[in-house]
Amino acid sequence: MKDICFNYFTEYIVETPLTIAASLEKPRNVIIALVSGGAHIDYRNRKGFTAIHQAAAKGNYDGIKVSTEI
Repeated sequence: MKDICFNYFTEYIVETPLTIAASLEKPRNVIIALVSGGAHIDYRNRKGFTAIHQAAAKGNYDGIKVSTEI
């Protein structure tokens, strides 16, 4: 995954890859892969949400759990 920026958003792209992953039904493997590839767990999207905030907003316990274990 060289030369891929996981900490990215624009004026048109509101979410980061991690905040999108935190919204998935089973986000564990995706979040781990993104962080292993260089994504910052505390990076915020344009709304100011981190992956943990996004998971909490969606009621996604697994997303919260994996985000705090990393």
